Amino acid sequence: MKRNSIFYKKYLLNLIKKYLNTKKRILNKIKKFNHKDNILKNIKIYELTPTNQINDYTYLEYLEAAINKKNITNIALSGPYGSGKSSILKAFENMKNKNSIYEIVKEKVMFKTKNKVLNISLATFKDDDGKVLTQEEYKSIEKSILQQMLYSVEPSEIANSRFKRIKANKYLVLKTISFFVWIISLIELFSPFTLIYHFYNNYDFTYIFATIFLIGSLFILKVLLDKLPNIQISKFIIQDQEISFSGESQKSILNEHIDEIIYFFDKTKYNIVIIEDLDRFDNIEIFIKLREINIILNKKKNKRKVSFIYAIKDDIFTDKDRTKFFDYIIPVVPFINSSNSFKKLTDLLEQENLLNKKHTKDFKKINARFIKDISIYINDMRFLTNVFNEFIQYTNKLSKEIDLDYNHLFAMALYKNYKPNDFAKLHNNEGIIYSIFSNDYKNDILSNITFELESKIQELTEKIESINSNTVSSIEELNSIYLYYLMDHLKEDITHLYINHKEYTIYQIIKNHFNLLTEEKDSITYKTLNSYTYNRTISFKNLENLVDKNYQYEYKKNSIVLKQNNEIESLKLNREKSIKELNKIRSSSISNLLYKNNIPQDMVLNNKILNKYLKNQQLTDITEDHLLLYLLRYGYINENYFKYISYYHAGQETPNDINFILNIQRNGQALDYNLELSSFDYILDELSNNIFYFSNPSILNYSLIYYLLNENKTVSSKIKNIFESIETFMLFISSDLSKYFEFVENYINKYNDNSILKYLMYKNDLLWDFIYLNSQLSKDKKDLIFYKILNLNYESYQDKFNILNKIDLNGNLESYIKSTTNFNKFTNNIIDMKFFKYFLIKKQIKFKQINDFYYENENFNFIYENNLYEINFEWINKILYHVPISHLMEKNYTSIINSNRNHLISNINSNINKYVECILLQCEIIKDYEIDIIYLLNSNILENILKYEIVNKMTTIISDINKVNNFSWEYLLEKQKIEPSANNIKACIENKDLDNIIIQRYINNLTIYTKIFNSKCKYTNEDIDNFRFEDIMFDSENINPNVFEAFLTSIDTIYSDFFEDQSKDFLSIIIKMKKVETNINTYIYLINQNYISLAIKLLENNPYILIENFALFNLSSEILMNLIKSNNLNNNQKISLLNFSNTNNISGYQDIIEILYNLKIENFKLLKNEFFDILLCSILEENKKIELFLQYNFKSREEVTKYLLNINHNFESLTKLSTKKLKIKKTEFLLKLISKLNNINYISSFKEHKYDIEINTFRTNKDIFI
Repeated sequence: MKRNSIFYKKYLLNLIKKYLNTKKRILNKIKKFNHKDNILKNIKIYELTPTNQINDYTYLEYLEAAINKKNITNIALSGPYGSGKSSILKAFENMKNKNSIYEIVKEKVMFKTKNKVLNISLATFKDDDGKVLTQEEYKSIEKSILQQMLYSVEPSEIANSRFKRIKANKYLVLKTISFFVWIISLIELFSPFTLIYHFYNNYDFTYIFATIFLIGSLFILKVLLDKLPNIQISKFIIQDQEISFSGESQKSILNEHIDEIIYFFDKTKYNIVIIEDLDRFDNIEIFIKLREINIILNKKKNKRKVSFIYAIKDDIFTDKDRTKFFDYIIPVVPFINSSNSFKKLTDLLEQENLLNKKHTKDFKKINARFIKDISIYINDMRFLTNVFNEFIQYTNKLSKEIDLDYNHLFAMALYKNYKPNDFAKLHNNEGIIYSIFSNDYKNDILSNITFELESKIQELTEKIESINSNTVSSIEELNSIYLYYLMDHLKEDITHLYINHKEYTIYQIIKNHFNLLTEEKDSITYKTLNSYTYNRTISFKNLENLVDKNYQYEYKKNSIVLKQNNEIESLKLNREKSIKELNKIRSSSISNLLYKNNIPQDMVLNNKILNKYLKNQQLTDITEDHLLLYLLRYGYINENYFKYISYYHAGQETPNDINFILNIQRNGQALDYNLELSSFDYILDELSNNIFYFSNPSILNYSLIYYLLNENKTVSSKIKNIFESIETFMLFISSDLSKYFEFVENYINKYNDNSILKYLMYKNDLLWDFIYLNSQLSKDKKDLIFYKILNLNYESYQDKFNILNKIDLNGNLESYIKSTTNFNKFTNNIIDMKFFKYFLIKKQIKFKQINDFYYENENFNFIYENNLYEINFEWINKILYHVPISHLMEKNYTSIINSNRNHLISNINSNINKYVECILLQCEIIKDYEIDIIYLLNSNILENILKYEIVNKMTTIISDINKVNNFSWEYLLEKQKIEPSANNIKACIENKDLDNIIIQRYINNLTIYTKIFNSKCKYTNEDIDNFRFEDIMFDSENINPNVFEAFLTSIDTIYSDFFEDQSKDFLSIIIKMKKVETNINTYIYLINQNYISLAIKLLENNPYILIENFALFNLSSEILMNLIKSNNLNNNQKISLLNFSNTNNISGYQDIIEILYNLKIENFKLLKNEFFDILLCSILEENKKIELFLQYNFKSREEVTKYLLNINHNFESLTKLSTKKLKIKKTEFLLKLISKLNNINYISSFKEHKYDIEINTFRTNKDIFI
């Protein structure tokens, strides 16, 4: 009992549990059903079908009025597609098909008639506009009209129609059972006791079966009678003969079945037929058939009117045909067109809260401007509604996994409805959109678009290279080269050229007139060194080819001008600008090419190229498709279109990804670097099996490199793959920077990602060298790259310094930094100024010149205090801003030393060699103070060669040579840089390392010896001994005679004898300066040296010594005669010498006769008479002899006779005794002579006549008067 109780309890619990579970499942199902029902209720559906709700009931009024007119049976509702014709007809149909009277309150339209409306629509048969219908298509349309007519009613209403159709048998089970019962009744009636009898033999079913059989037979008979009218005998065959009764007619289906149509309208209550979309086939024949049917229906005797209403477009008929065919035409003003579709679209978007009115960057809403622009292409309400419906559905389907721009999504929905065929082709990688965004198409159009730009870049590159390679520095040098080639070709030394009948020297041609030579087309006329003139047939064009066949003269000339004007930098900037523009174009989307680059539209959307890629598809002229142009131009349809037409699956590969991998694996040429890749992990997995793929040029792709450099490397599974890829790739780029640097540069510009430079610096020490020495890069471009490198981040300053120092292998980074002249501007783009200063100090980079700050500026102080400036004049001038520029130009070192700028002084003295070389020696003259010059000359740091240069340039004179202890005195003497003083000369003489000849050379200078030895500087004998002048002055070989003379002038000493080995010049000077005594020793010294003239001068200095010691001197006749001739001896001294001399030694010297005459005539009695005899016997003039004769005191007549004959042999007649009178020609001197003779009683008498003198001599000897 207890066991049963437990069993029942368990059983009861199980029942309860099952009940509860069942209840729970039922409740969940109810909940899910309600949730689904709520979702369905919340989904808004915008129907494409015509609506029966219209705002303007005027059309209904006109339709009602027309239908009520007896004679109006064919009515047209005319308007363009989408104008609302179908909506009007639906509203009309809805009202007419109801059995009550409708009152439209708004317009007060009363429909009092009860009509039944039949609607026939043919919207699904026509695809291609303008295509002529075939016979089969035409029949299909007629068949459709007939089918829509007949199948619009139940079969029972047209029971006798020959058109049968499949209909659902509602009582199939009942009929089957009834038929089975009827069969049983048949069997039981005609064969009793077969079935039922075996089970129920006690009861008689005969009457029941008979009743069932009778009812069933009657029903079967009715069915057969109903089918009989529709039985047709198509044909039957008797033996070989075929007889046909009916068959498939080849005529119009409507005409063939006109009886069916009439029967249909007889049996139904339809009196209004609405026919839509028949105008889409552009076939008037169908309209004619329907009009005929309408006429037949309205001519029947039952008088029931049947009206046909056609919804047609305006241009289906010509004006004339329309008025003939239709009885009444109602024009429909479009409900939607391009002018108001914007309002409808914005209303729909606002209902869904998807309209962006503020034009903000909200990708989840549609920009009102976009809607405004595309609405002008929408003029169909159905089209508009379907675009919106599909857009809503796409937003729910596609934008859940990834963020899509709703503007782009709407554009794709619009395009899907605008060009459904082309949209469908996108899924098969075909069609217009696919072709436009394909890489091949873009490459083709870019080759056309960039052709001129690439040519310009190539031209600029060649021009820059040509200028850089041109070693000719001036136009004159270039002209000289051409003339050299001309002479070499002609094998002539040309001195002149004749151009336009004018002669020019070679110098004139080179300097100013070379342009004239360039105009010579046929021949050149020239003159050579031998003054011959030639004419040779050679044009300047020939000369150009001789010099350089590749580049003409004008090109070379322009290159020089550009180089001289530094216009090469302008060319570089122009080239970089062009390259930037080229890269911008290459990386631009189709939208940017159309909209932002000022590129002709037909070059971007090139029909010829596009149609090449469309191949067998329908060709197109895309430039005429304004809607598509708009969507492309503004990027609403772009390269990412595939995201907007299919579901996104995480990790899915795009066609670009696959093509990129295949191209690398096939070792193909690099694809467009801008090719957008997506599935980077997939790409790396595919390429990781061969790391050398990353050293293939085809690996170059901006998006892939960006991924490699910026991917989060914390994912352990990716670390090795990514790092190996980067390592290999960077080695590949570094292997040929000149080839791949443009890729690097464009990558940086595209992503503003400088990390690639960090990797390249690790791999290539020459990275900066390549940039710095690249003649094609402008300074602005180099600046930009430098900032990117300097602003890279590293773990520590030391790490950053090490890598920068690494790429400064050849010092080009340092050269670049220190070449800047605008420090403030230069550092504006440096993010971490603290590191930059750290780098400058540690690297000790010294700036050459800074123009944009001055003393006490923060940056200035940093550079100044850390000695980060190059030692040059500009910096000294900036630091010593208070010192006049003239002082710096002449007393630079002194200005520094006296400036109190301790950092500067310390820096200069620490780098004294560089300072002297770069600054001090660059001054035209050096006028620094003596103390500063002596400091430099005594410096142990300063190189001797620089000291020599200082001495060469300095005007400073060392006052005391003893202060110079570390420099050559010899050089100071040579350059006359010591003060000309006796003390300095003494110091030099006492300097054992200094040869006397150096001192003598120094003294030999006019400016030197005139300051040491002059009349104002008198040196005593003590001075001479103290200063030791005699050690160097009495050196006739090395002392200039002028210097010696100056020396003698400044001393009072008279030497008693000559110094040994003195030159004749020095002896002459000593004698001339009377610095030696006249004595027998000095005289004999000169005689022994055969210096006769000097001996004479010595005697002339003191003739009294000679007179006093005449016998000791033993003068030669020559010396004596010279002394007599000397102007330095007076007459008394000469007479004394003559009186001491032997007249025999004098008589032979006729050249002193005149001197003797003068001495005798003036001092007749002082000079002994021996000289009277000498004079009268000499060649002295007669008159002078007469004068001497007149002064002589004769002692005898014989003496008179002797001297008369010495005067003139013709006086012999005067000496003879005779009685004859003598006559001589009268002269003054002869008159005196005759008078003298008469006075001394030598003649008897004389008589003076006018012209002669008559003389009487003695006949006998008479004594003269003594």
